[in-house]
Formats: sequence, structure tokens, C-alpha cells
Amino acid sequence: MAQVLIFGDSTLDIQGLEAVLKERGYDSVLLPRPWDELESASTQDTMLIFLDVPYLRRVEADIDTLIDRCRASTKARLLALLAPDSPRDFDVVPRVDDFITYPYNKHEVLARVRSVLGSSPIQDKGLGPERAETLTRGPLVIDQDSYQVWVGNKKIGLTYKEYELLRFLAASPGKVFARDVLLDRVWGYNYFGGTRTVDMHIRRLRSKIGAEGQSFIETVRGVGYRFTAETQ
Repeated sequence: MAQVLIFGDSTLDIQGLEAVLKERGYDSVLLPRPWDELESASTQDTMLIFLDVPYLRRVEADIDTLIDRCRASTKARLLALLAPDSPRDFDVVPRVDDFITYPYNKHEVLARVRSVLGSSPIQDKGLGPERAETLTRGPLVIDQDSYQVWVGNKKIGLTYKEYELLRFLAASPGKVFARDVLLDRVWGYNYFGGTRTVDMHIRRLRSKIGAEGQSFIETVRGVGYRFTAETQ
């Protein structure tokens, strides 16, 4: 049994999150009173714990203490749900393994879960064995099944959007994409942020990939960006 604990309110959003996890074979459990129920929960097979930070703040839970108890009682990874317009929520980021901001979507949830766990513990029902699909561009390897990225033997920790931006560019090496095209294709047509969002994520990608990765994504002055590493 691959168990996921959800510390949050039984709202439509949380119920939707539970449904997504169960659809992929996880046994999720809602725990609306985490300070009372953590030790009594069955944690032997717990792989992941969601912390709904806006809810926990509403009920005045001691989030730092809860995180300490989660770390002490389980070996599970911690994934936080945050409100994007609440800077205070982001204080927990250094203490958890990853985070998602509201409103989240099904694909992002599964990507984040796979990212923090390494791979999905249970294959999709009825689909047979999962097949890992990779993009190899020089020393850069993008595992599209587990949402993981390596440069040589070094695993690179990326956010979901950083990963999606890198994967999109790497899928079409040599092709130049304007910033507004990247914004539309990676963030979606209904995203209201400006094209500086793309520049910021490119800078973060270059920083995380390291000095060797500076040549992976080339800036085309006055136009946008292109991926330059050769396919192996």
C-alpha cells in the first residue's frame, strides 16, 4: 500500500486532490486534525504528506511543530500546498521537499509527486508496465516519465514550470521561440504574467544546471531563446 496523508480541510479542492491520487493508485487519507492524529495514523507505508498551509493557518496550527512531528514520525516526503498571494505561506518552502500553489491542476500534482518520490510507486491501472521516455541532449538527460533531469551524473532539482520550460525547448533543439510563444505554450493562454516570467525561469534554469548548462539555452537577441545542445 502506497499511502499519502493530506493535512487539510475536506473542501472541494482537497477532495479533488485525493481523487487524483487514488486514480493513480495511491491510498490517500484526509487528516483534518493533524496535531491529534499524526501518531495514531498508519505511517508505516506513508510515502508522501501534503500540508495544506492556508488551511493550517486558518485553524491556527503550529506548522513548524507539525513538520517536525512528520519528520520524526515518518520517512515520508513533504509537499506543501500554498496560496500564491500569501508571502507568509512561502516561509515553509525551505522545510519541505516541494510545493504547489493554488489553483493546482491534475498534471502538476502528479508531476510534483513523481518528482519528490523519484517515480510513481504504482503503475496506472490496466496500462501495463510504464515506459521511461527520455530526451538526451549532450550531457543533459530529461526523464519525461519521472520528471527528473540530470547533467552527467548530477541530478538537477527543478520546479514544475522550470522542468516544463526546459523540456519544451529541448524537444526542438535549434528552433527559436519568442518569449510570448513560450509563455503561451508552457504557462498557458490564460496566464496573465508578463514575458519577464520567461526570462526569470531561464535564468533559474541556467543557474541550476550549472556552468556547463550555460550553453544549453541560447538567447537570441530581440527574439527569444533556443536550445543548442546536440542530440545524442
